[in-house]
Amino acid sequence: MALIDLGAAPDWLPDACTLPTVERPLRLAEFDGLFASVSDVHRPDASHAVLTLAGSPGLAGRARDLAERET
Repeated sequence: MALIDLGAAPDWLPDACTLPTVERPLRLAEFDGLFASVSDVHRPDASHAVLTLAGSPGLAGRARDLAERET
């Protein structure tokens, strides 16, 4: 499990994003694919969500890789 701040809307991409514009839809699609694996959501407070992911054995690595590329 990991804490992931989902933001407020699908257009959550901040103006300060350094990802080239052409790559943004691809990254968003990667997140959409990852979030399709969510089997449970727990909200410990108003600004955090704990997502439980269910899927293939490589799912944790895929989530980790995507998160690392965002930091």
